[in-house]
Amino acid sequence: MIKTVGERRKSSRKCGIYIHFPFCRSKCLYCDFHSLPVKDVPAREYLSAVKKEILQRAEILSELSATTIYFGGGTPSLWNAGAVSEVISLINSLSGREPEEITLEGNPDSLVPTAIRDFKNAGINRISIGIQSFDDRVLSLLGRIHSSRQASEAIETSLDAGLNTSVDILLCKPFDGAENGLNDVARAASTGCHHISAYILTPEEGTPLKSLLDEGKISLPDDFISSEIFMLARDRLIEAGFEHYEISNFAKPGFRSLHNSLYWKGSYYLGFGAGAHSFLPPRNGSLYPSRESCSLLPSEYMERMESGGEIHSVEFLDPVSLFKDFIITRFRLLDGFHRSELERAIPEGREAGIMDALRSCSERGLVIEHGGKISLSAHGILLSNDVFLSFFDAVDH
Repeated sequence: MIKTVGERRKSSRKCGIYIHFPFCRSKCLYCDFHSLPVKDVPAREYLSAVKKEILQRAEILSELSATTIYFGGGTPSLWNAGAVSEVISLINSLSGREPEEITLEGNPDSLVPTAIRDFKNAGINRISIGIQSFDDRVLSLLGRIHSSRQASEAIETSLDAGLNTSVDILLCKPFDGAENGLNDVARAASTGCHHISAYILTPEEGTPLKSLLDEGKISLPDDFISSEIFMLARDRLIEAGFEHYEISNFAKPGFRSLHNSLYWKGSYYLGFGAGAHSFLPPRNGSLYPSRESCSLLPSEYMERMESGGEIHSVEFLDPVSLFKDFIITRFRLLDGFHRSELERAIPEGREAGIMDALRSCSERGLVIEHGGKISLSAHGILLSNDVFLSFFDAVDH
């Protein structure tokens, strides 16, 4: 039986709701996300499928306290505000509460003033804008279809609308060096935005960018220059009043991403749509949480939702998997975590190896302990994957 609104409100298990909108206007050269470029977005058909999935999982939704909703993609700003409003209203009616933060990702070319106004009226209170660069030459090379002018206008319009505004910037792009690699970060910081995500451009296997690199047609900064660019960007943003709170994320005080922080703190999340993932509490007699994913193409997803077919694959987690999740998420937050949290997460019989890994990372200057909390050092931020692998090796052996 689905819980009443009053019963739902008693749930103390915070969760984030993620809605994946897999459509975009064109695929960027570096993109390996679950997205599909289309000329005409099947907005109503996709809305119908997502609403059916939400209703199918109403029982799970009712058992959790949904504090955030995040529309990601793809390019969710290509969805009309009416569809976004319907999804928000349905989730709120089933969860029995209004989320603190409702984010919509978008690209500058589709975040025109009327769209931003309509999304705000639909319930969106945070916009995450995929700027990536303010250099038209770089935008063109990476396959971005907006201009620097559109980027600046989208940020200004979002701020004028009173929305919590986040900007995505790519570091270590083609043409970036130690001198000009900070141009985009400096310009983003000067806009007055509340939050900046600064990611080092990574050539993923299977992407056109990786092929161009392998063929020698373009080049990216080497590891030394990339590290220098990142640390200089970090310093510049801190000087501009941003706090570096997660490996790749910077926020003005009070403007951290609540939704993504749920991921990094190990909270549950419930995903809907083609390409969405979920992390769910123990159910059906299981002792441990599970992960669910929907890897279907959008057309397959809509067809199966229409026919009532199964769309999710399920992975039942064990203590080792949960420990690895703990390491890879909790270390990302630079506030750190208490040693007691680490000790509780260690699978039985693996304590000695894990503590050896912690000691080794500390001796190498990658991890620091202060005030009873463990966190990455400034050097460890650059070598976070080495830290993760040290703990993974320890728990596997």
